[in-house]
Amino acid sequence: MNTQPDPAELRQQAVLSDAVTAETKALLERRTKTLRERAERAESVILQALSGLAADEFARGFRLVQRDGLALDGAVFPSGRCFVLDDPQYGLATVAVSVEELLRGGYQGARIEWADEATEGGAGRG
Repeated sequence: MNTQPDPAELRQQAVLSDAVTAETKALLERRTKTLRERAERAESVILQALSGLAADEFARGFRLVQRDGLALDGAVFPSGRCFVLDDPQYGLATVAVSVEELLRGGYQGARIEWADEATEGGAGRG
């Protein structure tokens, strides 16, 4: 009875392990790059919108209420650009050129509740 592992099988397992490790590393690098690019775009849009505000203009807050009832905070700037905080704990946000594009691009079926309309007793608009 042979109790020693087969060297060919060990080499094959090592090659497989190396391939899985390489694929995992590549996937993590791609995801990190994507998240970094999204964060940079969000920061750029927010800074552009803030720098373009006149003294009497302000961002307008809203709550994006998804079909499942989860509500996300957001704001639209006088330029029309907007963002919604997907994960405030980690600083992840979705940025769009307009609220309509935001809804069309990834939040189909969601509705918008405007902060100023909610304080006036309105039901919001979607």
